[in-house]
Amino acid sequence: MTVLGLEGRTAPVCGNGEHYNLHLKSRDCTLPWQAYRATFVVGPDWQEIRIPFEHFTPNRLSAPLDTDQLTQLGLVAIGRAFRAQVCVAEVGWYRDLDAGSALSPSGCSPSADLKERSTASRSVSIM
Repeated sequence: MTVLGLEGRTAPVCGNGEHYNLHLKSRDCTLPWQAYRATFVVGPDWQEIRIPFEHFTPNRLSAPLDTDQLTQLGLVAIGRAFRAQVCVAEVGWYRDLDAGSALSPSGCSPSADLKERSTASRSVSIM
C-alpha cells in the first residue's frame, strides 16, 4: 500500500479506558513478533485517534518504518492480562494533524449507526 504524502493513521474508537496498540507491519517484518507499535488509550466516548508514522516504534527489528512497504495493520491488547473492549468505526489515513474530522456518535454499542457523524465528539492526537 502506498502512503506517499500521508502523515499517519486515524480511527474513531471507544472502549473501556485501557491501553491498546496499533501495529503496522512492513516487508521488513519477516518474523511474527516483529512490528512497528504505537500505544493509545481508548475512553468510553467516541473519539478520533491520530497516530503520526514517526510515533510507531520498531519492536524486535532494527529497520526504520518504511511507509511505502506497509503490508498489515493490527489492533492489539498486549502487555498484561485485562478485559479488552474496544470498538473501531473505521481505520484511515490522514494528511494534516490540524485538519478536523467529524466523528461517530457517543456510546460504544455495536448497534450504533456509525455512518452518522456528531460535532460533539472530540479529536485526540497521540503524541
